[in-house]
Amino acid sequence: MPAKRSIRRTGLTLAALLTFATPALAGPPWIAIEYPANPHDPSTRGALALVHAFHHGDHIAPKMHGSAEAVIDGQRRSVALTLSRTNRPGVYAVRGNLEGQGPWLLVLTVEEAPTATATALVALNAEGRITSVRVPSDTNREGWVIPRRVTETDIDTELREAIRITQLSAVTPDRGLALAGLLPFGGLLAFVALARRLYPRRVH
Repeated sequence: MPAKRSIRRTGLTLAALLTFATPALAGPPWIAIEYPANPHDPSTRGALALVHAFHHGDHIAPKMHGSAEAVIDGQRRSVALTLSRTNRPGVYAVRGNLEGQGPWLLVLTVEEAPTATATALVALNAEGRITSVRVPSDTNREGWVIPRRVTETDIDTELREAIRITQLSAVTPDRGLALAGLLPFGGLLAFVALARRLYPRRVH
């Protein structure tokens, strides 16, 4: 009889622990990007970026995987990335050999469970600098932001936007120089207009 009571108490204790643990484990993970990587830390030196994996406010160590996508010479290219642990808990260094002219789109995913994932779409320009970060998400009825599974359409859309921004930035310096060349002439016209207003010609 005492043995049965002991087993029952143990079962109740485990059930209580599971009940209290469930809220803490509920909810999806989150992913955040850190850039630039610290060049003075051997575990982060040379990384394309750093990934922080969270569950609520706590760093976690989930499954992680990533790839880099680009369009080079009219052909779509995909390069596998490695995500390695750093000296900080829950922080991972993203590494990969990205050859050829950018831009590149990093597709970085943390996975706590098959239905609990978060993906960051990170755009890099031709110099390897981050120009944008997006975590595709939905908002539920309670107002919580829930990361959703990323689709090929999401990746294609972000890659096209990265290419568009890169092309615009390549054109902007020329436009800036052209405008700079016009500034002295524009300033002269403004001075002439002001002088005419202050000192109108006298009619003889």
